[in-house]
Formats: sequence, structure tokens, C-alpha cells
Amino acid sequence: MFPTNPRRRRWQAWLSASLAFAMLSGQPAMADDGMIDADPAPEAVQPVTSGDRLVRFVELNSKPLSEAQVNPSREAAYLRKLAVEQDEFRAQARAAGIEFTERRNFDVLFNGLSIEIDPEDLAALEALDTVSASHPIYSVMGGQSPVPAEAPEGTTRDNVTVTNLTGVPEAHSAGITGEGVVVGVIDSGIDYNHPAFGGPGFPNDKVIGGYDFADDDADPFDDRYASVEMHGTHVAGIVAGKDDIMVGVAPDAKLRVYRIFGTENPGATEDVLLAAMEQAVEDGCDVVNMSWGSNRYEVLQNGVISRATDRMLRRGTVPVVAIGNNLAGPFLPGSPAIAKSAIAVAAAYNSKATEMAFKTSNGEIMPFRAMYLGQPVPGKGTFEVVDAGTANCAALPEDVSYEGKIVLLKRGHWSCRPYMAVNLYAEAGAEAAIWWQDSWDPDRFASQFSSTIERLDIPTVAVRTGDGSELASMSPGASVSWGHFFEDPATFPGKTTFFSAWGPSHELDMKPDVMAPGGYIFSAIPGYAGYYGLMDGTSMAAPHVAGIAALMRSANPSLKAHEVRDILLSTSEPADFTVDPDLGLHPVAQQGAGMVNAIAALGARTKAEPAKLSLGEFEGRRLSRDITVENKSDTDISYRVSHRSALTVNPPMTFRWVPSTSAATVEFSSDSVVVPASGEAKLSVSFSQPVDVAEGSILSGWIELTPENGGGILRVPYLGIKGDFQALPAINPTFTDINQGLDNPSLRPGNVPNCDLPPYARPRCCSDSTPGACGWSIGKSTSVTLDFSNDSIYDDVAFTMLSQGFPMLRKYRARVIDTSGRTVAWAKDRYTGLRPAELFEHWVRNSGTGTGIDFAQWDGVLEDGSPAPEGTYYIRLEFDKLGGDGVSYPGFETWTSPPITVVR
Repeated sequence: MFPTNPRRRRWQAWLSASLAFAMLSGQPAMADDGMIDADPAPEAVQPVTSGDRLVRFVELNSKPLSEAQVNPSREAAYLRKLAVEQDEFRAQARAAGIEFTERRNFDVLFNGLSIEIDPEDLAALEALDTVSASHPIYSVMGGQSPVPAEAPEGTTRDNVTVTNLTGVPEAHSAGITGEGVVVGVIDSGIDYNHPAFGGPGFPNDKVIGGYDFADDDADPFDDRYASVEMHGTHVAGIVAGKDDIMVGVAPDAKLRVYRIFGTENPGATEDVLLAAMEQAVEDGCDVVNMSWGSNRYEVLQNGVISRATDRMLRRGTVPVVAIGNNLAGPFLPGSPAIAKSAIAVAAAYNSKATEMAFKTSNGEIMPFRAMYLGQPVPGKGTFEVVDAGTANCAALPEDVSYEGKIVLLKRGHWSCRPYMAVNLYAEAGAEAAIWWQDSWDPDRFASQFSSTIERLDIPTVAVRTGDGSELASMSPGASVSWGHFFEDPATFPGKTTFFSAWGPSHELDMKPDVMAPGGYIFSAIPGYAGYYGLMDGTSMAAPHVAGIAALMRSANPSLKAHEVRDILLSTSEPADFTVDPDLGLHPVAQQGAGMVNAIAALGARTKAEPAKLSLGEFEGRRLSRDITVENKSDTDISYRVSHRSALTVNPPMTFRWVPSTSAATVEFSSDSVVVPASGEAKLSVSFSQPVDVAEGSILSGWIELTPENGGGILRVPYLGIKGDFQALPAINPTFTDINQGLDNPSLRPGNVPNCDLPPYARPRCCSDSTPGACGWSIGKSTSVTLDFSNDSIYDDVAFTMLSQGFPMLRKYRARVIDTSGRTVAWAKDRYTGLRPAELFEHWVRNSGTGTGIDFAQWDGVLEDGSPAPEGTYYIRLEFDKLGGDGVSYPGFETWTSPPITVVR
């Protein structure tokens, strides 16, 4: 779940969840025709700085170890060569008088350093013979924390986390549990004292290693005071947790945990991420889970972190990455999920929302939520419940014993904190406590946050008002049995979540790759927060796949790292359209190949190469591809060949995309294929675009090979673009569909605030004398007069508003031109004062749900700093559309504003 936050910064970065894209929604404002729906302009996703100094990656000329293809016996010598090259770089910089501060150095996944340097020295450093390139460093922001949880009859520890959607319980029943495999988790750390992780202590039998790269120490504990707490523990629980309450996907796998979100730093800088990735590879992790990323920067496959992700695979480590969370429609995947070799994971809704529960003596299942800072909740046992009435924190009589009983306490005056009351009964021998409170809502759980001041000495749970009242009415004589679950059925079980980010990549590579449960996921959280919790997001889906990858490598130690994704793609099962299952299959651009199937992957006898087909732009052509099917069994396998199309995605490329059943026409060289034992066979496939869908539409589906004699279907997903990708407009049409009283783009004068209101109601900008401080005025695009002949500051700035529609621009410029077309100035970003072209290396569309907007403003000043003479001017917006190769920008659009008249 990626929460919304009403601020102007729309970092669409995630750590899931949670890859939380902190996607920000806007505050509605009044237009002439009523409310408008608009997201405010984002602040620039600026590279990391250290004071006035730049923070950069410096990439040196030689290949890192992962790309050098040296014999294993020569690796140590090659690393020494890289060390010499890095020393030579340092010496060259000193000789040139270039001062920098070294942060970290790298040699396995990247050859170079991260440094801090004065801006004026950067060009000289990039000119050094040893330097290949320098790259800005960004920061990945964290996501929200889990919700402490509860689950129905039929749910047990064996399926409360892994569910019944992916075949994992069946794999466990077959004895495949991840033994012998090590999974790395790069995240916020782990509560290694948790019962699910072999605690107490670190390292231990489950968490065998790791490091805190955020705070540079050896302890990767998931700190409750950190900027991102609990997330890593929840992720690790899905991968490999195991105790009396829950079982993860690979419960017998070992964990190495690398903490990248620290107690003080708000986000993990990319050099911290890279250090953790290198360490995971050097430590020999078989699989690594990365539930974090961003769709605002490094969103091309040649980015430093994306290339490092590809190189992990070359070193034998399977990288599993959350695709990200947003509600923004196609073409907003996250990095490093976009990496060519990453297993990018989308999220499906779980079959249920689950919480822990106990069964009462009258047979009722009551959900509860473990209190913060309490002791672990038992997974079994039956105990008498004694109603102690309203908590008042008065001393208990010395002759009263609660030995072996659970005490029921109703919240009293606020001054009697839960820990005060509960610990009194703990001293009297109580086994556990149940806390409840009065409320008009019988389904409201008791508030628990005031309990976090001191530790609770016994397991303590909060129950709903109605359940607490019922337990009180049953006492004496009531009892409860631990180890049960309460659940609410999901609305869209097994279907693609609305929040799961869409592909394809900006290079038109098919992303995501596969899908796994990511909505309503029950897993471990740190003990200080209640031990177990629910969480939503692709952050939860990725560790499900990482766990299945661990099962695969455990069951078949000879399985190569690159084969894991191929098999997962071929054995996944497509899901129906979430909104209307009768309409067809959900687009590949959001669900990937479909829901992962652990049993099918473990039993796969054949695989396809390539495992997915990224077709690129059709441009009216008939596209042909070859698929090679490899058979590793000792018998021939005959397949029937067929095609299943997914719904076509028609523009606009926002959440208002239009589904269509018109699909690509697919033809085969043969309707059947026989793959010989221990051999292979080739199949040729051709694709033609439909005529009745818009240019730029996303076409997708599956080539299916069905065994003649039964068995699992082998699928090859495909994705391509109808016609010319550049046909998609630079300007987002959804904005004006939603806000029909506005234009997009538009030119508007500044807003004139009502500064005569009482101080408490007066707009804050009334005390700001900066021209344009009160922002734009809402309305249709219109001519603007900048009048510098009066004393008002509210008519001194002209604003352009844009909701961008093309997936990614190579550049976006806002020129101020005179009547001859000559550029005299540049309109600047409202928040940073930078030209739009300076804000991002690449400009990812801001339209999101369809209402994202950016502003550029001009204050009547020429580029040389002098006042613009009286006359007429215009703002011309220019859009360089990035090509499907991720490098060129063949498409170009412009928009010219109404006139701006300068009066002096």
C-alpha cells in the first residue's frame, strides 16, 4: 500500500509498500465551476548533496568483476587490478588539484567510488583519463509500517502467510522448504529476537549474517526509532519466517539481512544500496529480495543500480524486486525492477484479510491485535478468563492470585496506562491480558499506543468493543484458546491489485515479470510492535517470489540463477481482469506473466527461450519471433500451440486507460510441436496489430503450449505497442476530462489572496512579499498582463500549468519568446527556481491518476537578469519524447501560450 500524503513533493519512490512510493495527492481547490481534482506540482527529485557539495558515483574505465568474465582462479588478481586503477584515479585527482571526499568504493557490481565534490570541480574530474563517467546519486525513500494484525477457521500457521494462491503449502507438504538456501533481504533490518527468526541474538541459526549499511555497524536490528521501521521484518517473515503462529514461503532457508534505512537518515542513498547489494553477492546469497525503488529517477535500464542488479545475476544471485505501487496506469514501473535481469514482481490481492484470534468457550472466533511492547502471543493453549473490571492501577490485594489465568481489563481513566495496569496483574501471576474499551462502534479495537512507554511483562492483546463486552458477560467461567485466526474474504482474491505499478519499461521491455499475493499479507513484525501484522504492497509480493525462488534452488541445487525467472514466467497463471473477469485477461503490462505457481515451477520439465517476448513498436509491420522449447525429461513431449490475448490498453496512459478486446493476430509455424527427450524444438510465431485500436495502445497476451497427454501448460507472455509509440500525446487528456472547467496546458495569472480575513484565516502567502508566492489562479487558459507600474505583487508573475501525458520525456523546456520567436528567458519551476529541463535527467510523466500537474512561471525578467521591456511575450513548452530504445528522442511536440503583455 502506498499511502498518500498531501504535500507538494510527490516522490514516487517505494520501499514497496510499501517499494512505498510516497505518492502525494493534492488539496482540491475551487474553480469557477466548482471543485477541481489536481495533484500539485512535485518538487524536483533532486540528487543527494552534502551541504553545497555534489554527491556522485565516479565510474572508472575497467569492467567490474561481475562483467570481466575472468576465471575464478584469477578473480583475486583482477580485484587487485581494480584497486590499482582506483588508486591511480585518486592520484590523478590529487595531481589535478581536485579535492573530494570519498564515501565508498566498489569493485564487484560497479567499478568506482561514491564521492562528495564541489560543483566547480566536477568537469575537471570527469575529464581524467581513468574516469568513464560520473552519475548523480539519489535517495530511496521508505514506506509505511505494517498494521498490527489478527485470521477464519480453516486458516492455520501453515497457510496464514503463504495462502492458498500459489501452491506453496503443497510444496511444503512435499518436503520442499528451502533447506540449504540463503536469502538476502535488503531492507530496514530485522527483529532477529522474534520467535519466527530463531532468536534471541544475532547471528543465530536462522539469521546467519548481515550488516547495517545505513548506520555503518554490524547490527541490522529493525529499530523502532528508524525512518522505516518494521518493513524489513515483515518482508523477511514472508520469505522465511517460522514459529507457532506463521510459516513463510521458504521456512527452512537461512537469512542474511542488510539494513539500508537507518535511525537518523530518512532514505537510503544509492551508494548505500550498492554497498548492500555487493555484500549480498560477496556473502554468497542464492536469492536477494529488494522491496524498494523509485519511478522518478534512474528509470532507465542503463542506470547504475539497474546495471548492478543485472550483474547480481551474473554472479549467481537471483535478484527479486518489487515493481512499485501507484494508481497511475501504464508506463510507471520502478527501478531497479526495470533491470533486464531482475524478477520484477506485481501484487495480487490475497484470498482473505487475516488477523490472529482466539476461540472462546462458546465457540466464537474473536480477532485481536497484539499490544506494542508486549510479550509474544502464544500459538496454542487454553486458559480461563477472569474479568477484572475497569483498570484503575490500584494495588492488588496480596492474597489475590491470577496464576494461570488471563485477565480481562477495560480501559479506565487515561492516567492508568495499559502497562501500569497489566504489569500489576503480571506480578499476580496472570498468563496474559485482554484489553478493551467502551466505544459507540462495537468493531473498534482498543487503542494501544499509550502502552508503548514501558514494556508489558505478559502477552497483552487488544480486542474489539463488542468482543470485550461479551467476554465480560461470560465471566466467570469463560475461557479462550490461542492459535486461531479470523479473516474477512477479499473482494478480488487472486486478481491484480489496483495499486500495483504498471510496465512496460521505458525501453518497452515487458515488466513486471510475474505476480504474487501482495494485498492483506500477514507476517512477522518486530516484537515492540506486536510481533505480527498486516501489510499491503508489491513489497509483500516480492518476498513471496523470493521464497519460491529459494524453494526452487533448494529442490534443484544445479538450477542456474538465470533459469529461475524463465521457469517462473513459463509456469505462472494469467489472472482475469480485476474489474470485470468476464471481459478477458488482465493486461500483461500490470500482471506480468501472471500468478506464480510454486508446484508448477518445481515440477517443470520444459522451459522456453526466450521466456517472454518484448516486441517493441509494431509500426504496422508483421513481427516474427522464434521460441525454443527445451525438454529436460527423458520422454518426448507433444504440445498443442495456441494464443490467449489479454485486454488491450488504449490511451490515455493514466488510470483512465480504456480496455479493449481487440488484440494482436497471432500465427504459428505449426499448431503442434514435439520436443524430444533431452532435446529441444523451435516454434516460429508472427504477430500483426489490430486496426481498430489507437496508436500507442499496449497489446499483450500469451503463447500457450498445452501437453497432449496432460500436465502443466507452458506459457510465453508477450507485449508490444500498436503502431508508433511516439503517437502518444505529450499532453494528458485525462486532466481536462476530469476538470472540464480547465485547460491543459494553460496560462494563468497569479492568485490574488484575501488578506483582509482575520489572522487565523488569512492565507500564509499574505506575509510573503515574493512575487508569485500565492501560486496560480484557477481557470481557463487566458492572456496575462504583468503590470509593474503598480504596487501589487500579485500581477507580476505568469504561470503555465501542465499535466504531462507521454510516459517519459528526454527533456521538457519552457521558453519565453518574443514576437519574433527569439528566446529571451526561461520559465522556471515554481518550487526550485530551476528550468524544467534542469529538474530531471529524464522527465517521467506527472499525470499519474490523471490529475498530476507541474508549473513553470515567469516573473518578467530576462535571462541576463534585466527587466523585460514593455511588449508581448509567450511561453512555449517543448517536449522531446523519449524513444523506445531509451536513448533517442524522435518525437517532438510544442505548445505556445496566449500572449503575456508586460507593462512598466
